[in-house]
Amino acid sequence: MHTIERTKEYRIVRDSSRESGPGFYTRCGHLFVDKEIRKEMGGPLDSTDDYLWLLVIDRADTIIAFACLDTSRLATHGEVWFDNAYVYPDYRQQGFHARLFDLRMGIAKQQLKAHVLKGLAAKA
Repeated sequence: MHTIERTKEYRIVRDSSRESGPGFYTRCGHLFVDKEIRKEMGGPLDSTDDYLWLLVIDRADTIIAFACLDTSRLATHGEVWFDNAYVYPDYRQQGFHARLFDLRMGIAKQQLKAHVLKGLAAKA
C-alpha cells in the first residue's frame, strides 16, 4: 500500500492483493460484502491480482471511497479498464469520485502506459 496523496482530512492510497497479499483483503474485505455497496453497484465487487485499487481513507482510518483499474489485458492488448468506483453517501458531492477518476487516468496513461482505456457507466 502506497500513499499517493494526503490532506489534513484524508489520504489516498494505491493498493492491490498483488502488492499487499492477504493484508489487502483484511483492509478491504468488508467492501466486498457490504449490502449497500452491492445494491448500488448492481452486484458484488470483484478483484484479482490484476486490479489496482485507489482508496480514500479518512483520519479515523476508514475507507470512505474507492475506485479500481483492471489491468488484466494490459500486457496482451494494451488495455486498462476503469472498473468499480464508489463513494459512501456521507462523503458524496465533495469531489472524491472526480479525484479518483483523474488519478486513475494518470496512472493508466503515465505509469502503466496503457494505449486503450475502457469503462462502463450505469445511470444512478
